[in-house]
Amino acid sequence: MVYADRGATPPESSTSAWRSLTSMQHAVSSRPSDWMRFILVMVVLTLLTHVPLLVSGYPRGHDAGYHLKWLYHFSTQLKGGDIYPRWLSGMSGGLGGPSFYYYPPAAYYMASAISLFIDPLTHGHYVMAGNSMLIALIGAVGIFLFCSAYLSRGASLFAAIVFLVVPYRIVIDLYLRGDIAELASISVIPYLFLVGAHLGHSTRRVFLVTALTTALIVLTHPLVAMITLPFSFSFRLFDALRSAQRVSLLIAYSVATLLGLGLSCFYIMPAMLVENSASAGWDLFVVYDSFLFKRPISPVPQIALLALATIITSTCIAVIGWMAVVWLSKKDRLFAAFFMACALVCTFMLFEVSAPVYRLFPPLERMQFPWRYTTALTFFACIALAFIFDYVGQRFSKGAVVVRVGLLFLVLAWLGLASVVGVTRGESGFTAEANIASIERSHDAPEYRLSELARLIPDAKEPLEFEKVSSDVAIDYTISQWSENTMEVTAPFKAGHDFQFARQYFGNWRVADSNDSLGAEIGTVFNKEGLVTFTPLKDTDSVVLVRDEFQAVVWGNRISLGALFVLFVLMFVGRNREKAERRRLESA
Repeated sequence: MVYADRGATPPESSTSAWRSLTSMQHAVSSRPSDWMRFILVMVVLTLLTHVPLLVSGYPRGHDAGYHLKWLYHFSTQLKGGDIYPRWLSGMSGGLGGPSFYYYPPAAYYMASAISLFIDPLTHGHYVMAGNSMLIALIGAVGIFLFCSAYLSRGASLFAAIVFLVVPYRIVIDLYLRGDIAELASISVIPYLFLVGAHLGHSTRRVFLVTALTTALIVLTHPLVAMITLPFSFSFRLFDALRSAQRVSLLIAYSVATLLGLGLSCFYIMPAMLVENSASAGWDLFVVYDSFLFKRPISPVPQIALLALATIITSTCIAVIGWMAVVWLSKKDRLFAAFFMACALVCTFMLFEVSAPVYRLFPPLERMQFPWRYTTALTFFACIALAFIFDYVGQRFSKGAVVVRVGLLFLVLAWLGLASVVGVTRGESGFTAEANIASIERSHDAPEYRLSELARLIPDAKEPLEFEKVSSDVAIDYTISQWSENTMEVTAPFKAGHDFQFARQYFGNWRVADSNDSLGAEIGTVFNKEGLVTFTPLKDTDSVVLVRDEFQAVVWGNRISLGALFVLFVLMFVGRNREKAERRRLESA
C-alpha cells in the first residue's frame, strides 16, 4: 500500500499511466505534465458519468426553467459590459426584475463563459449542461486534493470518482431539482477544507486559499455557506492547533475568513438587507415544516421516496463510515473523530428534534429545508469511503480486496441510478423553440417577483399593470417604462387631484417632477401601508417614480473593494517576508 502522507513512492511495477494519475502528494509541488494527465483523465471520467447531459442537455428539473432564463439575461448583460447584472432588464416580459440582488451569481459567471461558444437563447440547456460538468470536474479535483494529503494516491482518485456519482449531488441536485447554485456549492466544499498539509505549509498560501474559498462559498450559495463554514473553520482551527506554526496559523485562518466574508459583501449585503417580496417567497418554505419524515419532500411520491432514500444513504455513509474510520485508524483517531462529529451534527439538524437550535439561531430559519445539510454530508460521505478504501488494507490484508470490490460495486450502482434518472429526465427535456418562448415571457421565480399587488405577467410581452390604491378619480395605472431605478406610470393624471401608489417592487420610491420635488419616500417593509402620495400641479399623461441607490449596495461594494485591497497588500507583504526568510536560511 502506498501512502502519500508517509512520503512513499509508487512501486516500480506501477504503470506509467497510473503513476501519472497518482503522483500528486501535494498539488503545489506537482509537475505540469502530471497535472495535465490527471486533469485529462478527470475530464474523461466526468464526461462518462454525465452522458445524459451530453445527449439531452440540462434536465428539466424543478428550478431548471428559471436558470435558463436567468442565464440568458445575465450573460447578455455581462457581454454588454454590465460587470454584475443585479437587475435583469429582460425579465418579466421585458420590464425587468431584481433576481441577482438575491440569487448568488458565481455559477452564472462560469455559464456566461460557456455561452460565448453556445447560444444561450436557443441552446441554453446545453450551456447549463456544460456548466454542470465543469462544476463536477472542479469538485472532483477538490476532493482529490483534499484526500491526497492523507491517503494513498489510489484512494484519492477513488474519492474523486465517488464524488462524480454520489446520488444527492447528481440525482437530486442535478437531474431532479436542477439547482445549479447548490450543485456549485457542493463542488466548493472540498476547497474549504484545504489546510497547511495541502498547501506546502505556506502561511501565505493558507491565507489566500482561506480568503478566496470563504468568499466563493458565499457567492455560490449563502445557505450552504451558513452550513459549511462553521465546520471548515473548525477544521482549520483544529489544523492550526496541531501545527508547529500554531499562533501564525490561528491568526491567518481567522483574519482570512473575515476577509473572505468581506470580499463577498458586494453580493451578500444587498441580498440580506434589501427587502422586497422575496420575503414572501422565503415564507413559502418554512424550515419547521420540512424536517425529515414530517412531510414528503416532493408532491410526486416516486421523487419523494428517491430523495428520502438518497438523503438517508448519504447520512448513513457519512456517520457509519467515519465510525468505521475511527475504528480502522491505527493512529490519529482524533482526525477521524472530528469528521464523525461533523457528520453527527449534520444528521441531528435533519430531524425535528433540532428545532430548538433553529430557534436559538434565527438565521438558520432561512435554511428553507433542513435536508440542505446533505450538501455537507455528501462531502463527508465521499471522503469517508475513500478513507475506508485506504485503511481497510492496514487492518485486513485478506479481506481488503472484498471490501474494495464492494465499494466499487457501490459506485457502479450509483452510476447506474444516475444514468437511469438522467435518461428519464432527458426524455422531456428542453427544445430551442420552448427556450425562446420561455425567455420572451421570462416569468420570474415566485420569491423574486416584484410585488404581491402586481398582476400576473401575461404570456405575451405586454405592459405590467399594478393596482391603484386610492384616488378621487377613477383611473387605471399602467407601467409603460421600467428600469432598475426608474419607472414611468402612464395614465390621465388630473391637476389638483390626490393620487396614491402602493409601495411596489422594492426600495424607497418617490414621484419625481422636473425639480424632483414632488412625492414622499416610502418604507421598505413589505406590506400594503407604504404609499406614494402626490398631487399634480397640471394635467399630465405620465409620472416618473425614481429610487435612490440602495445603501446596502453602496457599502457592500466599498467593503468588497476594501477587502480586495487589504488582500493584495497582505499577499505582497507575505511574499516579501517569505523571500527574506529563504535568503536568511540560505545564508545560514
